[in-house]
Amino acid sequence: LLSPNRLIIWNEKDGIECLYNAGFIIFRNDSDGRRLLSWWTNRCLEWCREVYEDGKLGEQLYLNEFEKLSSRVVVHEHRGANVSYWNLARYYFFCKKGNVWLRDKDTRQEYPLVFFHMSGFRFYEVGGRVKYVFRGRDASPVLIHGVYDHTLEGFNWALNLARTKIEPHFTKSLVSGATLQYYSERLPVLVRSYIRALLGMYTK
Repeated sequence: LLSPNRLIIWNEKDGIECLYNAGFIIFRNDSDGRRLLSWWTNRCLEWCREVYEDGKLGEQLYLNEFEKLSSRVVVHEHRGANVSYWNLARYYFFCKKGNVWLRDKDTRQEYPLVFFHMSGFRFYEVGGRVKYVFRGRDASPVLIHGVYDHTLEGFNWALNLARTKIEPHFTKSLVSGATLQYYSERLPVLVRSYIRALLGMYTK
């Protein structure tokens, strides 16, 4: 199962279009699915850089070949799946029964937002609180509040839990290199502690 990019923002290179996005892909666990996954894995191991070169770009342009390699490839058509900054301009966003919905500007059809691809979402820290910047000048207030702000709330909740329940003596900046090294070394212990903390919250 492939996710179309539905690109609005794209710098075309030699007429090559990035048709599909690697943010959401499903492979069936059978011989055909494993064959495609193996082919893609090998191509990425051979060459995978964030520059355009000889018809390749990262891991994504390889996906253009999938339908040539198998007749069983399906491209999902749900407009509410894999929405991101590169296709925001295609939709109007609105609230419906407390959820974010989108209306296709061309067809006028409406879809619930299934998931949002958080590409270009960057955190920074101010006074112990995490804030964010994001790509997408076409983002509506509905989208900003319904997706980005809720994501930030969850991130701050997790950060507070980590600092108060799991690592109370850790005071380094969230976005520093020292933080990344520290947590990468501590990850196994942190994950176990985090799970225990969550279990404790939900079993009281």
